[in-house]
Amino acid sequence: MKLLVITGDDLGYSKERNEGLVDCFRKGVITHTSLMVNGVGAEHGVMLCKRHSVPMGLHFNISEGVPVSEATKSSSLVDKEGLFLEKERFWESAKGGHLDIKDVKVELEAQLTKFEALVGHPPIHVDGHQHAHIFPGVRKAFAEVLGSRGIRSTRLPIDPVILSGDWIPSDYLDSFKVIIELSRQSLPVFQENGVRVSDCFFGLCTMGYDMTVDRLKTGISRAYESVASGAGDSVCELMAHPGYMNGEVGGCGTGADDFSKSEAREHEIHVLNDKSLQAFYTQEQIKLVPFSECWQ
Repeated sequence: MKLLVITGDDLGYSKERNEGLVDCFRKGVITHTSLMVNGVGAEHGVMLCKRHSVPMGLHFNISEGVPVSEATKSSSLVDKEGLFLEKERFWESAKGGHLDIKDVKVELEAQLTKFEALVGHPPIHVDGHQHAHIFPGVRKAFAEVLGSRGIRSTRLPIDPVILSGDWIPSDYLDSFKVIIELSRQSLPVFQENGVRVSDCFFGLCTMGYDMTVDRLKTGISRAYESVASGAGDSVCELMAHPGYMNGEVGGCGTGADDFSKSEAREHEIHVLNDKSLQAFYTQEQIKLVPFSECWQ
């Protein structure tokens, strides 16, 4: 059977994002959410998800906003103001070997502890905001902490559509290929620590207006095709970022970004709710599930 987990990232970023994610879950078009515990709307997001029984994982964030641990504010993960380095600077610092594995562990432990305090139980799944968890200097710390806490599921963004080059603007292609290569390097590290990943993944190239119904159908089909045939279920994760258009309040302690204040997030809601997409799932015998139903 083809199992599809549709993860709505960035729960906790703002009230508008939270409401959009929960509405998507209630309509059956996402099956899982990923919580940023340092988001200004984290408590609100958890409250909504508890009310509607929405599954929550941790969206481990060490590249945007204010750290959770006080110790992190004077560590290799932050700038002179004690803020995370932001995506591009973080990626360069991580690839250059400038991150201390101990700092990563301290912040990850703090975010896991806060998640448990907010939600009431540990996350079944942890992934990385802006794919931070697959970078050198992070992946080993990430895998060891998850393994030690008995958390057995993470994301590995190896997107088969990127390798074909379809739809991908040349400005983004090289960075996406780096993400895929780092993911491949991370797999044995995750496996050594007993952390599982889905059999396939799709969603690097479908953020905002880049998400269309046709692209989702093609990308999901290619993802399943990339899995070796055999007995048992094939688990695919689709990464999505739906939400209602943000006001001025949002982010992770440094304000809402321009993308969140555009209509691009709402565009994803409309695409995910498209009736022909639901018909595609039925036609292809794809069952939408949360991570808790993937490995029993």
